[in-house]
Amino acid sequence: MGPRPVHRLRQVHGDRVVVVGEGETPEGLEGDALITAQPDCAIGVLTADCVPVVLCDPATRSVGVVHAGRLGTQKAILQKTIGKMQAVFGVRPETLWVGLGPAIGPCCYEVEETCAALFKNDLSDGASFVRPHAPGKALLDLWGANRSQARAAGVPPSQTVCSEQCTVCNKDRWYSYRREGSGAGRMLTVAMWKG
Repeated sequence: MGPRPVHRLRQVHGDRVVVVGEGETPEGLEGDALITAQPDCAIGVLTADCVPVVLCDPATRSVGVVHAGRLGTQKAILQKTIGKMQAVFGVRPETLWVGLGPAIGPCCYEVEETCAALFKNDLSDGASFVRPHAPGKALLDLWGANRSQARAAGVPPSQTVCSEQCTVCNKDRWYSYRREGSGAGRMLTVAMWKG
């Protein structure tokens, strides 16, 4: 990529999508998704268990990156990002590609039952991605919930790919906040359409 800056937001586990236009810099803004159709404009998100999502539309030459943690996923951030790409760039979901990166997997994402109940209530199909676990606990499937959001937005399932690399299980490959605590490193996921 060379010495280009990677534009990022101050991530807040929300559902705000920020558009990066020509000559704009979003640094300092809060949000959890960036989209752009500017060539050679690198955009990125940091993760360490949350799902990093990359979106790419060859037809409009636009890209997006999403930080989809539990709260963002609960607020349908991926579906909202796809909607914003449709509204701003004229993206058609049938030409969009979605990539879900390494994140905490359904094997390890244990939450309190009360948290799981909110996940179920906030997403129309949320119950599909919650599995009972230990007493008072449940396991969440963020990958499944985000795949579902892409499908609901009209992206063909064959155009959504998932790494299925659990950040907690693969300690030699990925950082994990759940495994390492507040001192965990972060992974930078970047998208850019080369001009």
